[in-house]
Amino acid sequence: MQHEIGGLSGGTGQIAAVFDADDGALGLVTRAAGGREAVSLALDGVGEVWLDPVLKRAVARVDDWTAFCTAPAARLRMRPSGAPAGVAQRELSELLWMLGYHSSRGRLPVSINRHAVIRLAHWPNLSRLPRTPDMYRLCALLARRPSSIHLAGRLVGVDDAQVFQFFSAAHAGGAIEMITRDPSLSQVQAHAQADEADVARPLSETSVTSMLKQLWNKMTGR
Repeated sequence: MQHEIGGLSGGTGQIAAVFDADDGALGLVTRAAGGREAVSLALDGVGEVWLDPVLKRAVARVDDWTAFCTAPAARLRMRPSGAPAGVAQRELSELLWMLGYHSSRGRLPVSINRHAVIRLAHWPNLSRLPRTPDMYRLCALLARRPSSIHLAGRLVGVDDAQVFQFFSAAHAGGAIEMITRDPSLSQVQAHAQADEADVARPLSETSVTSMLKQLWNKMTGR
């Protein structure tokens, strides 16, 4: 599958390599999630989301997630509002994951270094979230050991666009812990050298199967 790396840079006609996670729907919802007021965020003709930061619940009615997530903040309308009655609510973290996933389009947030070292803070419920098949392998790796964002992709054999989209979604949804946000050159080199041996020795099927079994047991309460 070909991955689109992002929107056009202003005036150049070239694809932007990063995106601003503080702008648009992702930035607005992230800030609202840190408050105490229930609000809705709407884009005319596209959809609307509701969130309650106290209960940490959310509702979404969006026809086109890409359009909703890539619209500039000036086109979005936020107002105090409770969720519609009689509609099933989901975890607020799932809405944040959704926004991060569709805002990314294979790009990293502009504030994130691709050599930043991360690990999985907790297993996301991928069965309820937008994902690619390789996200299970990335979760398995990062649950087992920290890695830089870029090298995590090399270790599981996926390209940067897929890793960046996974990171953007998981970070927005609170499933990623930042170990080193802006590593020095010496830290990057040391980390790269430590991982080079692992690049030639990808995660074994046994290791991935074991991690996925643990996730399944957790999801089914076994």
